[in-house]
Amino acid sequence: MRLSAAALGKVLLVFSSVIAASFGVFSHTAQAQQMVVDDATVLIDKQMQLEAWYGTEQSWIQPSLSLNHLWDVTPGVVFNTSDDGSVSQLFGELKYIPTDLDFDGYSYGWTGAIFFDTKGRVDRVYTYIPFTKYILDRTSQVHLNIGFDGRDNIAGDFEYGFTTGFRADLGLTERLTILSEVFTTDFETPSFQAGVRFDLVPDLLNIDVTYGESFKSDISYPGLNVGIAFKPNRVW
Repeated sequence: MRLSAAALGKVLLVFSSVIAASFGVFSHTAQAQQMVVDDATVLIDKQMQLEAWYGTEQSWIQPSLSLNHLWDVTPGVVFNTSDDGSVSQLFGELKYIPTDLDFDGYSYGWTGAIFFDTKGRVDRVYTYIPFTKYILDRTSQVHLNIGFDGRDNIAGDFEYGFTTGFRADLGLTERLTILSEVFTTDFETPSFQAGVRFDLVPDLLNIDVTYGESFKSDISYPGLNVGIAFKPNRVW
């Protein structure tokens, strides 16, 4: 299964790169979904969003809710699909974006999260500064994340790493977007992820298909992922 997923993913990566280099682009505002590098945007006031994806390494379910035009809160569940598919973590995330991407052409903010294992112990924490900017006459976006990630090691102590990542969202048509990113911890061998996003119902429902792995051959995360995002308008 890993070999077939890797082969499909590499074909998808090459196909995505060729298309992105060969065609014009159109305006899109893409949320992060299964991408590791996040965007510096929040939902509109009193909006909600449900993101979920199935992956060969991990699967996630995370509903997001707008507290106001500056803050989002996101609880979620992580499943270990590389093993037996059981729940491995529960988490909560806060995101604060004081800038307006559509007005200023760029945005930045802060994100922080805490993860618990199935026994209620803190398993992971992270915090980062996301930055997003429109490019190519607002037809596409680039994203930069800089932060720290702390994980519980086998001995029960936390190990912290300095995280960086860069992502580009390139719109090919009104409904099709190319996604690509690279990310690393402590500037060690980076990983990549790339794929496509298709808006099934514009501004309401989209689907992502992506593949990623480390440039170091023995690390297969994030693997092959298929995700959906459901984004209705104001809920109250």
